Amino acid sequence: MKIVKFIQRRLRRSGYEVVPYPPSDWVRQRDSVRRVLNRLSIDCVFDVGANHGQYGDFLRDIGYTGWIVSFEPVKAHFEDLSRRAAARPPWRVFRYALGSADGEAEINVNEDDSLTSFLASRGPSESLPRNRAIGRETVTIHRLDSVFSECTAGLAANRFYLKLVSCPRNS
Repeated sequence: MKIVKFIQRRLRRSGYEVVPYPPSDWVRQRDSVRRVLNRLSIDCVFDVGANHGQYGDFLRDIGYTGWIVSFEPVKAHFEDLSRRAAARPPWRVFRYALGSADGEAEINVNEDDSLTSFLASRGPSESLPRNRAIGRETVTIHRLDSVFSECTAGLAANRFYLKLVSCPRNS
């Protein structure tokens, strides 16, 4: 897989893009996000619930070169996110959650850390076998309007894109 990514990067630098045909869901998502960012001249993406920085990597991989401002409250996730962000600037990271009120709350850290949530897990299922809480952390929460100036201080950006992910609870 590393050789494929290497070849894709080399070709992309030369102006070529290798994609599967017919386009996969990933290709359609990539093209949709790229089109939105370009058409709206987005120069700063707010990545809320950044986890380890996968969405930021996705943005860089599709050619986005503007600012990324990521928010991740879980300590272990934040440490990984910080390393990723340092390697792919311009990218700022903040160790808190965004919510409807400033404060603190307990977050459930799940075995599948992409399912970490303030909501209680319904437990493993056939489709989500690692959906079980393995710990809890007390995290800080801020309203975006209360930290917006701090997060954007010194950025030459004025067209913002807010990425939020809301997953329905397991049934």
